[in-house]
Amino acid sequence: MKFVCIFILIILNSVVSDADAALSLDRTRLIINEEQNAVSLRVTNRSESDPYLAQGWVEDADGQLIDQFMVVPPVQRIDAGQYSIFRLQQLANVVRLPNDRESVFYFNLREIPQRSHKENVLTLAIQTRIKVFWRPKSLKVTKADDTVPGMKAVTLVKSARGYEINNPTPYYLSITGMALKEKVKISPFMVPPKGSYTLKHQGSEPVEKILLTAINDYGSPRTLSFSCRKDICQIEDIIIPKR
Repeated sequence: MKFVCIFILIILNSVVSDADAALSLDRTRLIINEEQNAVSLRVTNRSESDPYLAQGWVEDADGQLIDQFMVVPPVQRIDAGQYSIFRLQQLANVVRLPNDRESVFYFNLREIPQRSHKENVLTLAIQTRIKVFWRPKSLKVTKADDTVPGMKAVTLVKSARGYEINNPTPYYLSITGMALKEKVKISPFMVPPKGSYTLKHQGSEPVEKILLTAINDYGSPRTLSFSCRKDICQIEDIIIPKR
């Protein structure tokens, strides 16, 4: 009887936790200003023994490749314990993007391990995904700004379906947590620039304060403290959580 050994390479298209991956990025989100020709990302191989191929590309929210940015190099080898640099270069087609608000894309990093010569080995190619925010030159955010301008103009409106979050700013609002009288479990979401998002919640009891956890440009959480009068809630304070 003959036995056939099959080597399988599985590509995991879902986002994985940073602890699962050998290759790690130096940030959890990337901001590209129109004035910048390119932005660099540092990728570190945390493995103490194995080299990896690192493949990078940018796509839209639907997983389609885009022609506004190019990743250089698209593929590179990173030895154990070493790091390398990917550069996201703007292309001429960025002129087609809106010039009065942010646009969002996604940088993907796929780590490809060396092929094992052992029998019956299952090798995984893990993929990491982070948000890429492109800002036209009409939007000015300085490094000293802890949150984007106009954040306090964000409002909540209570409705039969839950809470409608209104974002009049030209920036994406990334929300990861919510608390009413107690912490509410939610899935992270984004409110688009000059748009709204309905956060479904069945509770009907009126509240005087609502807390939302937002993520700033540096990937750090900030607590948006809303004060409510009847069905309308406005931000009264933006709090830096204690560590």
